[in-house]
Amino acid sequence: MAGEEHVSVAVRDDFVAPQTKAKPVPALAELLWNSLDGDATEVSVEFAHDDLAGGMSKIVVYDNGDGFSRGDARALFGNLGGSWKRHIRRQSGITV
Repeated sequence: MAGEEHVSVAVRDDFVAPQTKAKPVPALAELLWNSLDGDATEVSVEFAHDDLAGGMSKIVVYDNGDGFSRGDARALFGNLGGSWKRHIRRQSGITV
């Protein structure tokens, strides 16, 4: 689509593990609902197949909804995972 821009994403290990357990159909449904929540009147979905990987390699959802700005996208997706909460020591259910 016109005006397409890619955002670099840094992903930490504590983000990756839960994503491997995600079911593709509910994940795609969530993306489509996000488009509709953003008042999109046009939504298109592209699927990419990768013979080397033996299946689907990418799903891209495009829409003309309001969404968020490119600057917000960088802030939201620039660093996924790496939660400070994982590094807090706990003692008998109390944070120390």
